[in-house]
Amino acid sequence: VRVRNRMYLFSDADCSYLKKVFGISSFSKAVMLEPLLPTLHTFLLSFLPQQSFTTFRATVKKLDDQTIAIPSPELEQQLGGFVLEHFPEKKVALKNNDLNLQFEFFQGKAYFFTSTLAGFDGLPVGSEGTVCVLLDSPESIAAALLMMKRGCSCVFYQQQQVDTALLQPYCFGKII
Repeated sequence: VRVRNRMYLFSDADCSYLKKVFGISSFSKAVMLEPLLPTLHTFLLSFLPQQSFTTFRATVKKLDDQTIAIPSPELEQQLGGFVLEHFPEKKVALKNNDLNLQFEFFQGKAYFFTSTLAGFDGLPVGSEGTVCVLLDSPESIAAALLMMKRGCSCVFYQQQQVDTALLQPYCFGKII
């Protein structure tokens, strides 16, 4: 599902391969919840005892205003207060925290995650046309990667055998 500058992918599979997809700047594995405070509280009570942390913060982003009526800063304070109430030994740290409890609200759902993984960035492959690449040296392989990062779909051509191991993880099934 595409939403503004985000894309939601619903899968139980390991999505670590997304780190090598051009056009993705970052991604997070999230848990989808009902956007009700009692539901969020219940989830936090089951999630937090499994975590090792001393400092935390709660971050809320509302991608549409219909999901929950409470303003984001107030909701962050309520969720942080709930954590402090049930885990009084924990401390709030808005910077340099051990755990960032991140909630995004969109179209009647709350998405919870704690970490963001960096993607490869750039433009999606194929968004800028097709180029032919002669693979004849390590430099040409690097050039192909840079063209792919800039959105070009590459057709690879070899006159001699060249080690394409660096290029292969970014081709996702395309035969070189």
